[in-house]
Amino acid sequence: MKSINYEYTNLQELDSFIKEHEIKNAPNLLVQVFCGIVEIGYLQSLLSDLNSVLDKSYIMGATTDGAINGAEVSIKNTIISFTIFDKTLIKSNLITLEQLGNSSFDTGEALAFSLVQSDTRAFITFATGLDTNGEEYLKGIGKITGDIVVAGGLAGDNGEFKKTFVFDNNTITSNGAVAVSLQ
Repeated sequence: MKSINYEYTNLQELDSFIKEHEIKNAPNLLVQVFCGIVEIGYLQSLLSDLNSVLDKSYIMGATTDGAINGAEVSIKNTIISFTIFDKTLIKSNLITLEQLGNSSFDTGEALAFSLVQSDTRAFITFATGLDTNGEEYLKGIGKITGDIVVAGGLAGDNGEFKKTFVFDNNTITSNGAVAVSLQ
């Protein structure tokens, strides 16, 4: 496994970074995006750029109040973490709270149920920060995951408390959660 962080600026620099670091467009590549720019148009453009150069990878992301890049906290920037696995299989899903009656517990349980298998080693998730009850969401996940390592957090919006987003390769939502399981 190898992880590399990158501060996103534009498609051309992203493409150069990917080539320079020999990041292969493959189904064992997890791309985690931590975005301090909380604008739907920006997120759509960012996803378009990522999908244009990494169409086989698993993308998951969230808006933030700050992202860690090396030893620094980056505010109102976009940090992308590329994790290249040798043998690990990745599964992903995104669920909106509306699909499950706006229940944080049910969302966590359904998301974990859709991804966790007997050989799952880790579960990474991001949920929208303003409408998700984090404690209930984790209880729902824990009902399914048991002793599996769970990581992630709630999306932020630079302390404005107006709107947060999570997303995967194809969907951006302001009312839901995204997760990946690692087998």
